Amino acid sequence: MKKKYLFLYIIYIAILTSCSEQTGEERDVVKIWWYKQEDGTIFNIIVEKAIESILFQANLDDIEVDIKQFSYSDISYDDYVLKRNLAIEHGDLDMTFDLPGSLYALRNKAADYDRIENYKNVFNNYKNQYCVPLCTVLRVNFVNNDALIKYNIEPKNVISLDEYYDIKQRMKENGAEFKLNSQEFRELVDYYSIKNNLKILRDQKGTYIDKTAALTAVRELIDDIKSNYDYEYIINDSADYDYKIIEEKSGYEFSGLPYNYSALNYNDFRSRPSIENYTIVLLDNNGAFFSMYNRVIMPCLFISKSSKNDNVYNIADTLLRDGFQISLYERGIEGVVTNLDSTRDLIGFDEDWNYVGVKNLTDENGNKVALKLYPKKEEQKLYEVLTKGYEVVRNVDMSYFFSSVHYYGKLNMFVADMAAAIIRDERTLEDFDKMADDFIMNLNISGN
Repeated sequence: MKKKYLFLYIIYIAILTSCSEQTGEERDVVKIWWYKQEDGTIFNIIVEKAIESILFQANLDDIEVDIKQFSYSDISYDDYVLKRNLAIEHGDLDMTFDLPGSLYALRNKAADYDRIENYKNVFNNYKNQYCVPLCTVLRVNFVNNDALIKYNIEPKNVISLDEYYDIKQRMKENGAEFKLNSQEFRELVDYYSIKNNLKILRDQKGTYIDKTAALTAVRELIDDIKSNYDYEYIINDSADYDYKIIEEKSGYEFSGLPYNYSALNYNDFRSRPSIENYTIVLLDNNGAFFSMYNRVIMPCLFISKSSKNDNVYNIADTLLRDGFQISLYERGIEGVVTNLDSTRDLIGFDEDWNYVGVKNLTDENGNKVALKLYPKKEEQKLYEVLTKGYEVVRNVDMSYFFSSVHYYGKLNMFVADMAAAIIRDERTLEDFDKMADDFIMNLNISGN
């Protein structure tokens, strides 16, 4: 009998040991989730490249990873977010990729990213947040120099978005007449929102706006439209979705590109768009416009602080090394987010982030030289664009980017809707205070 009990006891211990080993093995697996967007988006492409790099590194380091890709055919995005957040809450998920707004709810669940070796090389304004951007994007627009000269504005090589808006106001003072279409209306809304320093504000009670500043922006916008435009576009509630800005007196197409070129990537100009007779506008806008664009395309890495797997930091590190960063850069769209000597050299920048070209050719005297897409004058303009582009992304205020909801677009939409409603019916102005309160209430609901 004693032998029988001893035998059973040995079997029991063996089972427990087996379960323990299995649990340990499961714990060593790095668990990664992400949600694939419906269309072939930039977001999908970047995350797929990230997964590819992670798998390659995991294979080299003999790290087991379990990657689950979800999509609309499996589960709705909202349900996925609930499922993902619950998995992180329970410690069942190590890493995920998503846009910063979606990850905001997990901000108190984020790991210490300093444990990633190359995190120290990420641009300072991108660090110390709840997620890590994998890349950055900044676009440009082109302005017709002939139109500037006609209205006594001196062309420059490169200007900021604020300078662009100021130039348009000066042109109207000098007699220019712009066609009011969807793009022009959006730019006017943006100009008066910036002019009146409209922001989403917070205190201990919640989120709010300066209603006096908002009303001033709406009034000034309406005055400008009524003084300088044929506003049948608004009266008829048109939706032309035109991206071109037209100066109607001269007939010049003032600005507007069907494709906005990169301010961070020389390769994006390989198609050699004409830049000789244009002033180039950086779509920067002190962080707000920059973040509005990037928040919808720029994926971020999130690691859960509940993860007990040190391997998650080892494989995350591959995304901040030259291999992955340069692979994105070579697509001709994205910019890098790391300040490494090797990275700068590979994409053609000196130690101060001045663009000097990728010197991978040799001239007749044996000197290393860079490939040039344009004649000297235009090439210098492009170099200035790239230098100023990285100056923007390395110093821009990222608070808009790392926020809970797309506040910037919502506030501009409120100003636009109020102005259009008042132009159609001036009595709407009497309801401004109530409509502003409703807007604030909805902001607080959506932000919770």
